[in-house]
Amino acid sequence: MMQITEEIRKQIYDDLADLMIEGVDRKELPITEMKKSAQFILETLDTIKSEDELLNFLQVLGEKWRTYAIELVRYEGKKTESADVQKIHEIQNRLSNLIHA
Repeated sequence: MMQITEEIRKQIYDDLADLMIEGVDRKELPITEMKKSAQFILETLDTIKSEDELLNFLQVLGEKWRTYAIELVRYEGKKTESADVQKIHEIQNRLSNLIHA
């Protein structure tokens, strides 16, 4: 199970803040709901230790406030992209080893 680093936590905070501002600007997130969602984010995100907890948090957040629903999709996409890059590097290393063997 992957642990949530401060770097990941900071990125999620930044992404959610951007989504909050966009939601208010587009009038999708009323100020009262912005305050409620900000309180929920601040109370919850710092307590998250594992990736499973993070995924659950993003799921619940997106269900409560639709403005944030895209963050779960973004996070999953970044994770998949990172795994793909890792696989490509492994294949490149294997090919390089074969060529130089």
